[in-house]
Amino acid sequence: MTTPNEIYLDPIEAWTIKIDYANKLPSGVTIASATCVVTDQNQLNVSSTLLGDISTTVSTVTLELLAGGTNGFDYKYKITATLSAGSKVDTFILHSRAK
Repeated sequence: MTTPNEIYLDPIEAWTIKIDYANKLPSGVTIASATCVVTDQNQLNVSSTLLGDISTTVSTVTLELLAGGTNGFDYKYKITATLSAGSKVDTFILHSRAK
């Protein structure tokens, strides 16, 4: 399941992104864990510099803190949620910097 979204974030801003999977999950299934990987426009993994210290998963919701970056660069966030039933769901956020 893929949901494309695009947001614009200035490098001095930090946003907490909430993804609620409640309407996309079978009855009784929850999010067991979630991971986020960030790549830049050159396909380099820049997760360590662009993810804040918040990464939380509760029931059907995952939260990620997005921060930092460079003006003019585009970043792609791939959040992979592992479900309590064992399968995985990918969500993509196309995250573009102010130009």
